[in-house]
Amino acid sequence: MSWLLLIPSVYVAAVLETALAPLVEVRGVVPDLFALIAVVWVLRARGERAFLTAAALGLICDLTAAGPPGIGLGAFALVGYGLGRLRDKVDADHWLVQTGVVWVSVTAISLLEAAAWHFTSETAISWPTLAVRGVTIGVYTAAVALPLLLLINRLRRPRRAAMA
Repeated sequence: MSWLLLIPSVYVAAVLETALAPLVEVRGVVPDLFALIAVVWVLRARGERAFLTAAALGLICDLTAAGPPGIGLGAFALVGYGLGRLRDKVDADHWLVQTGVVWVSVTAISLLEAAAWHFTSETAISWPTLAVRGVTIGVYTAAVALPLLLLINRLRRPRRAAMA
């Protein structure tokens, strides 16, 4: 992915998550667009340090959220690092695999953030409720990611055919 696409994508995600979140909210849950961008970036990046971009996106997410800064940065960095290590071992060129990776990764980020909020007493919501919410965020984000992943794969297909 290009840095020229990353910056406007982050801006659009910030606008959508802050201003338009009530429009797409379903039972108190919205898709995590910052996590989606981070996961897609790590999946598409060539270098070993793609998790640093994911960590930076986590910090941006922290700065647009109401909680203390650092929780998102840590969760995004951990999941981004793990995904970067697994990227070479898993063939993630198919949209279905990519959607599954988005679901698992965003769920992991949501659960890590929920655990941090719970154990630092930032929220009074019970752990089971936070866990269900984290899984729901992962499913919702994967559903939102599906058309995006289909489009990305469709745009990349002609390039692969021309290279062969």
